[in-house]
Amino acid sequence: MTSSNASKVIVFDVETTGADVERDQIIEIAVKQGIDPQGPLRTLRIKPTISISPEAQAVHGISLEDLKDCRPFSFYAGELHALFEEAEVLIGYNVNFDLSILQSEFRRVGSQPINEGAKLLIDPKRIWQKMEPRGLADAFRRFVGGELAGAHAAANDVQATAQVLLGMLEAFSLHDKSWKDLDALCDLERKSWVGPTAHLQLKRGRTVLGFGKYKWRALSDVAREDQGYLQWLLSSDVPEHVKTACRQELEKSRGQG
Repeated sequence: MTSSNASKVIVFDVETTGADVERDQIIEIAVKQGIDPQGPLRTLRIKPTISISPEAQAVHGISLEDLKDCRPFSFYAGELHALFEEAEVLIGYNVNFDLSILQSEFRRVGSQPINEGAKLLIDPKRIWQKMEPRGLADAFRRFVGGELAGAHAAANDVQATAQVLLGMLEAFSLHDKSWKDLDALCDLERKSWVGPTAHLQLKRGRTVLGFGKYKWRALSDVAREDQGYLQWLLSSDVPEHVKTACRQELEKSRGQG
């Protein structure tokens, strides 16, 4: 496999207040540079502004009391944004969720989203699903050996994800594949995106909404049928490219009216 500058390759994992990527917040993030087991690894705990759902706490075991002396996401946002923007390859187990909630955090503090379209996204889960559907603990047992200790602690999951990927490259004879080849194998469906996030997508030649109550409806149809909804989006917490598209469709609709 083509070697890469470790600083350009990031393995990351987040623990959150819940599973809603628009509303919930990150309470722990671990970031590893490169997939070498000895590579630099940093873990941050973050104090959220909302409560932690019982379901999420049952998974990761982190309470608000544990986070009472931690700093908010805004304290780390600039550093994390620069780190992820500089990276060329982003690796995570079920990476779409982790990246989506990270993007939401950046928007809440007024930062532009990371340009995901310029990144290669590697998801060992998706690679494995192409071969043998399983979960992370099974992946660790299959490709590393032994039992995964401390699952759902971000640092442990990051180390496990990197080790699982290395094991997969060996097991599936993927050593000669580049990061670009693995990105294509993961097939994380970014090619249909209009802009840097999944909020707008191209379906059958039309720009559609990828979220909200009009998900998969053409933006031009929504502009004709419910201008109030697009006006609401203009004042909501969505990326700037979404607001620009909404303004353009509203202007077209008014011009045709």
